[in-house]
Formats: sequence, C-alpha cells, structure tokens
Amino acid sequence: MRVLARIISGSRLHLGFYNINYGGIKYGGVGLYIQNPRVVLEAREGDGLLIGFPEEIVAQANKIIESVCTSRRNFSLVVRESPPIHTGLGVSTQILLSTAKLASALCDRNLSFKELVKITGRGRYSGIGIHAFRVGGFVVDGGITISEDYPPLIFRVDFPSDWKIALVIPKGLRGLRDNEESVVLDVLPSRVSEEKSRELISIAFAMIIRGVSTRDFDSFVYGVELLQRKVGELFSVYQGGIFSTRETGLAVDILRKAGFKGTGQSSWGPVAYGFALTSSFDEKIKKLENIIEKENLDFDLIATTARNKGALLRRY
Repeated sequence: MRVLARIISGSRLHLGFYNINYGGIKYGGVGLYIQNPRVVLEAREGDGLLIGFPEEIVAQANKIIESVCTSRRNFSLVVRESPPIHTGLGVSTQILLSTAKLASALCDRNLSFKELVKITGRGRYSGIGIHAFRVGGFVVDGGITISEDYPPLIFRVDFPSDWKIALVIPKGLRGLRDNEESVVLDVLPSRVSEEKSRELISIAFAMIIRGVSTRDFDSFVYGVELLQRKVGELFSVYQGGIFSTRETGLAVDILRKAGFKGTGQSSWGPVAYGFALTSSFDEKIKKLENIIEKENLDFDLIATTARNKGALLRRY
C-alpha cells in the first residue's frame, strides 16, 4: 500500500506537578519532550483499518477519525514505532494526537491545535504531552480551572543539548490507566493545602524553570529531585510510596549509583529517568549497563536527548 503521509513525534517526561490546588487552579506541571522512544504513524492507501494500535485506544482512534473525516476515508493508519502505553511516557496522547493530525491533513480539514486537542479529549489534568507535541522542548503548563478545556502553555524553552537523559524502564509493568488515574486526581486537590502548593510552586520556578532558563544544571537537577520527593509524598497514599512500584524505586537507585542527577519517576511510571552532562554521559551509561547486568535486572535502558521541536508531519 502506498504511503500517503507520515508523522513522527517524541515521548514526554512528566517531571512533576508544581501546583495541586492553589487559587482555583489545579495540576500545573513541568515536563520535557524527548527524541526516543519515538512514535511513528503512517497513513497508507486503504479502507480505514487501524494497524498496530494498542487495543485499549483503538475505539478512541476510530472515533477521532470519524469526527474529523465527514466522508468515507480512503486510508488506513499504521503504528510503525511506539513504546508500550501506560509506561509514563505519554504515548497514548502522542498516538491519538498523531491520528487526529493525520486525519485532519488527509481529509482537508486543517484543524487548529485547539481543535485537535478537543477532538482527542487529551489534557484533562496535564498539558505537558499536548503542548510538547506542538512545540517540543521544555514546557510548563499553567494548570487548569473549571472553565478551561485543557491547561494553557505558560512557558517553553529549548532544553540544553548537552544535558542528556537516561531512561530505565522495568519490563512488564504498567502505570495507571486513564480511568484509574481519574479516581486519584479528582480527589487529591481537596486533600492538599494551598500552603503545600505554594511550596511546590517555589521549587518549580526558583529551581527547575530558572535552572533550565539560565543553563544552571545543578539548580535544575536539585529542583527536580526535590519536587519528585515532595509530590511523591503526596501521592504515596495511592501508590504505596514515593514511587509507583518497588522496581521503579530500584531503577531510581541505580541511576543515582551510576552518577545521574535529577532522578525521578515520569507520571505514574514505571519509567525512571536521570540527567547527566555530555562530558560524563557515556561513562555513566556504561556504569548503568554494568549495574543492570551485574544485578541481573529485567530493565530496559535508553539513552536519549531532548527533542526541541514538536511532531513533524510529511505528506507524500
């Protein structure tokens, strides 16, 4: 089947919520778009099949295409590359936005970003994945109010190219599904004081965001670890500890042992991450590989960098 169009997107790391409940706003977050693992979808001549889509989101993808394409579609969509969903990388959002963007192009709709987000229904709690899909880089969403469909983008900057990232992904584990996540996130704000949210806001803006903006690596990684610990404590009643699983906690431990900084859990996990400067990155990756092999850990290791551009669509 002839390829009609292809869209390539990255994955997103959610570094933490900086505002659980303050001033009528909930769930402001900070995060980062990364090059790998990536998500690649192709549109091919066909009769409307969805090939290679995770079973859990097939119905959503079909509904999106039906909403965009008012007439019978003459293309099929194929997921060529994708990590598993529910691993903490925001993959469902990337696949569904890619689906909507391809359908918009092939059905001559030219939908706006706002329209794409509304059709996919993403961004109910976090805007990191949707905004990273559009602009890439390091992004901060402003949290969401009851009158908004999704959190606005309030800050975006290129992530330093010499700050590299290691991902450690325990195999066979999954984070919360959307319906499971809603049970927690709908309740948590009522249990978090505004004073605690002010503390998280100060960490995010004085250390993490300032650190990226001024290229202060030490400030950035210190802030990420502090935010991870503080937010992890708030979620510990739901996930059994600061991290979602024992394996994710172990993944964070070995990242630290190998010398990575700014370690944490992305979203609900199980993926763990850490940062290092280019000058020492290869050495630290080698140490991490040796630890995983020596301790016979069933972990995947991915070395990656920031993706300072959004998803790219090409028609043929």
